[in-house]
Amino acid sequence: MGLPDMDGPAHAEVKTDDTRSFDVAPRFSIRAVDGRRGGESHEQKGHHQSFLVAGPKVDVPKTIIFHPDPDPSLGKVMDKFVGTFGYVWLERNAAQADTFQYALFLPLVDVGDLGSGLNTIFLPTNGFGEDKGKDNLLQINLTIERLQFMQGSVLGKIPNRGFHTQGNVALTGIPYQQTVSDRLNKDTGRADLTDPVAIHFEQGLFLLTPATDSPKNPATISRMASIPHGTAFTTQDIEPQSMIPTAPVIPDINIMPFPVTGTATIGKATGGLQNMTDEVVDKRIREPENLKKFQDTKVLTLADVNNPNQFLQAINAKKQFVGHWTFTLKSRHPNLGGGGVSNIAFLADGDKTKGFFKDAVKGNANATDVTCQYWVSIVKHKVEIPADDYTNKDATDLLPTDNQVDVPGPRFHIQVGKKLTSKKTIDLTSTQIQYSQNVRLDFGILAWPHVSVATLAPDLPIFIPSTHPAVAAL
Repeated sequence: MGLPDMDGPAHAEVKTDDTRSFDVAPRFSIRAVDGRRGGESHEQKGHHQSFLVAGPKVDVPKTIIFHPDPDPSLGKVMDKFVGTFGYVWLERNAAQADTFQYALFLPLVDVGDLGSGLNTIFLPTNGFGEDKGKDNLLQINLTIERLQFMQGSVLGKIPNRGFHTQGNVALTGIPYQQTVSDRLNKDTGRADLTDPVAIHFEQGLFLLTPATDSPKNPATISRMASIPHGTAFTTQDIEPQSMIPTAPVIPDINIMPFPVTGTATIGKATGGLQNMTDEVVDKRIREPENLKKFQDTKVLTLADVNNPNQFLQAINAKKQFVGHWTFTLKSRHPNLGGGGVSNIAFLADGDKTKGFFKDAVKGNANATDVTCQYWVSIVKHKVEIPADDYTNKDATDLLPTDNQVDVPGPRFHIQVGKKLTSKKTIDLTSTQIQYSQNVRLDFGILAWPHVSVATLAPDLPIFIPSTHPAVAAL
């Protein structure tokens, strides 16, 4: 599938997404979601320019992404964390129902009916603890996201001193920045809000620690992050050593609150609070209160809300996979020391609210545990290259034939370098990142799961040189 007006001249400079600084879109400012999620679907097709917020000055516009990173010190998985991941939409052209228009995702200006992710969070309301049916608000967000990775070479080898029998080790780190906005539009029942609401900003570091003797650990992956709500955390897991040659098997996840002295329920929710049912009509306990429009457009169902991982499962059912790596980063890892969550005083301290049982905890939205499972997949694609003389053309931007409306996927920048007398189809692959994150927030006597999931594809075209085996064989 071709893209309009994307061919570059033969002398065009090929740039890579070798990010050495992060950028944030204009107007990205975290706001309360309440009252900001109605309005017509937008028609603006232009894009905002970004501005740099950290690091040395570099050119923001990029056209090509090379991956994986060839640096072996990045390990088995982190070499896939290259460039920017986000969402590339295909949009149906209303004038030509059987054709597609192309739109590149940038935060805050984009097209399409579906966000790349789903976010659920319970918020206590006035009278919390008095009426268990109406003492909390379940907020639902259909999200778009931009996940930027700096080059591993920015930090290089990070020396860490060993003690006694443990020698010195060199860590490898990849800085990242994550921005998430909400596009849920309760008026249209779609994820097409004209002015998306910024709901999350995070900067952090993925870190690879090699195998060590003291402690006796295999290689590990850690994620260290800070968010402006007042929480910082370190999560970790053992690095997977081999690709699983199948599609990801994504388990169900349960958003049901549970006692602070108890443990979370595993699997999808089979029953729950009033705001987890179809009968909700009170906007004081769920936003959006009515899911009928979303169910009619097949954008969001009650089953999605009660099991957000279903969002990931549904997308993967439409794709073909070479294989995947999976790991689960935990702030309380059962087999690794360290890790943890740290909160500012406002979150962690304060008097117990009167009327609660003796097990009530202090604090306001005190984050006590973070768990995030990742699935880093290699996805199969077929790309059709139209007949043409590409001898003097630098490269052509093409979409794979398996791309679907509202399903995140890549585009390819293919350097053919020869004349094709007929249409040709080649097999290519891309990297897909999915995650399911559960942050435990303690309010009063209950722990409230805050679950966020997303599917992300490379934000920029994947460069396929004429020397690539699939192209060379044409």
